[in-house]
Amino acid sequence: MILPRLASDGLATAKGVRQRDRPDKDLYSITPAGRRVLRRWLSEAEEEPVRNANIFALKLFFCDLVPARTAQAQLDAYRRFLETRLSRFHTMVHEPARGENIFPQLVLGRAIARIEATLLWVEGANNALDAAHRP
Repeated sequence: MILPRLASDGLATAKGVRQRDRPDKDLYSITPAGRRVLRRWLSEAEEEPVRNANIFALKLFFCDLVPARTAQAQLDAYRRFLETRLSRFHTMVHEPARGENIFPQLVLGRAIARIEATLLWVEGANNALDAAHRP
């Protein structure tokens, strides 16, 4: 379990709560050391997020805990990642030869469309971030 490990590492605290009609539970709170570790992790913009595709979204979700430039760095790194992948995928596109299996090209087309849509979202997110932090 992750939360007990964070508590044992001093990054969170646990407080036991007794409940009547349900099993007892622990409520976890982040410690100052945990906040420092979280902010450091949030500031690490991964150029190639290979571990988990949802890490970018998770980091962006918590960017209210860090300066706006950190959110911008996350968006910029994600855009570069998507553009690199899109470029690579475009080199794989070809018209299937007669009798060739078309399904890989269909799936590739889906991937390209999703990346292009996500790049549009990144552009909108950048605009929103700029507007939110404009003096």
